[in-house]
Amino acid sequence: MPKTPMLQRRRLNKSQSVYEALRRSIILGELRPAEPLGELQVAQMFSCSQGPVREALLRLQEEGLVNRLGYRGTIVSAITSEEIVEMLLMRKLIETRGASYAVAKIDDSAIDYLSELVRSMEAAAEEGDEFELSELDRRFHMQVFQNAGLNALEPILERCLLHVHRFKISLSPGGRTLQETAAGHWPIVETLRAGEEVEVKRAITRHIDTVCGGSVSLMSRVGDV
Repeated sequence: MPKTPMLQRRRLNKSQSVYEALRRSIILGELRPAEPLGELQVAQMFSCSQGPVREALLRLQEEGLVNRLGYRGTIVSAITSEEIVEMLLMRKLIETRGASYAVAKIDDSAIDYLSELVRSMEAAAEEGDEFELSELDRRFHMQVFQNAGLNALEPILERCLLHVHRFKISLSPGGRTLQETAAGHWPIVETLRAGEEVEVKRAITRHIDTVCGGSVSLMSRVGDV
């Protein structure tokens, strides 16, 4: 018997809830690399069937946050400093070159939206909500880049942003305060407002170079290239 639209919506909502909760826990480091995520155990945790859990785990696998190992089950993925260096380099290249295309296309309404995102980041920082700050941070950078019209590169940048933020939050010692992280986006907004391509690229470069500020050796390897 086919599922009714209501049952389909309920399953989708449950899958979304499981996905969001697991994703948050992985990014914040509450679920550590190599930690097992058994479908039955997760289903019991969320009081649901294994179907929504399986759907959630598939989405997390697409983002690289879990590894599904067939009959051996699913584990939280690991992320190394070497991988983060490469992602930071790729992010810097994509974002700065994207700025060359985007700067002339960003209008006042886009600037207003970006400014609102930074204010929301500052509010999240004030409340100590690191996860919400990271979500808004990624939305800010994706919003800038989407003006470049380089659609095929967006998933690559999205992946880089996600894992760099995960590394910074859960695996990298020290770094900027939440308030410094939020406020650090204003120079990008102001250079975009002025429409100065060189200054926009410089602001984005400075911003990326301070992402994992607690790891001096890590950032020196990025800055040298």
